[in-house]
Amino acid sequence: MNLKSLALIGLISTSASAATQLVENKYPVTNPEVFGKQVFDDGMHTLRVYGEVMHLGGGTVNTWISLAAGGYYKIGMTFSPEILDINNLPTEATHHDAYLDFPRLAGSPFKHSYFSWNPAGHAPTNIYDIAHFDIHLSFFEKEELAAIQFADPEGQILPPAEYMPPTSIAQTFPDGSYINVPSQGVHWYYEDTPEYNGGVFTETMLWGSYNGKLSFVEPMITFDTIMTETFFEKEIDMPLCVEATGFYPKVYGWQHKQNAEGQTYIDVYMKDFVFMRANAPGCR
Repeated sequence: MNLKSLALIGLISTSASAATQLVENKYPVTNPEVFGKQVFDDGMHTLRVYGEVMHLGGGTVNTWISLAAGGYYKIGMTFSPEILDINNLPTEATHHDAYLDFPRLAGSPFKHSYFSWNPAGHAPTNIYDIAHFDIHLSFFEKEELAAIQFADPEGQILPPAEYMPPTSIAQTFPDGSYINVPSQGVHWYYEDTPEYNGGVFTETMLWGSYNGKLSFVEPMITFDTIMTETFFEKEIDMPLCVEATGFYPKVYGWQHKQNAEGQTYIDVYMKDFVFMRANAPGCR
């Protein structure tokens, strides 16, 4: 599929009325004129298609997908310069979050991002109780994700092993039951994750599942780390099989950039996509 087909045929129009925010209306999510806006980068020969915008700390967080001649180039979010000053961000010890739609392009498995700023971190204590960003890229529609409740028996149903990363481990309570987080699902971490092996949390990648299906992939990045490391990339340990045909990323990272006024902003992204067919024999 070529660039023009992906950008102009695969894009699904979304009206302002469909951009429903399912969390407290504290940080507005807009579906303005930038939704669906297409910007061509002559230097990189890529086309960026913009999604929804969250207003936070006097700045914005904006979803987007970038396309190249061969197909998908990157999928990600941009933190505007205001977000990079911690004095601008909310300080209440809670989640400051919103659901943000990605532009709907053919072949993308991601429906939206559940983005959250956590000034005091969250549980488990002594692991993730550090100021950080949670960036869920969801395989579910936002209504499906928002409907997940703590006590749902479906939260105890795990996907077949080949549909989760081979080195991932599901988080459990002491009694062995799986921790089904409301509006998210069960979280999985890699067995060599530093913060679960005597190290300190700086950045990490988590996966989610619910009712036997992969629900999200989630980069978590501390504020200090994303501010001090101006460029970062890391390979993603991927599942062998997927339930939805599409393009899946093998790398995630972020990069500091400069706008026309010389201000720094940050792109957080996934890239290096591979095409995977749903439930393929032997998979991959």
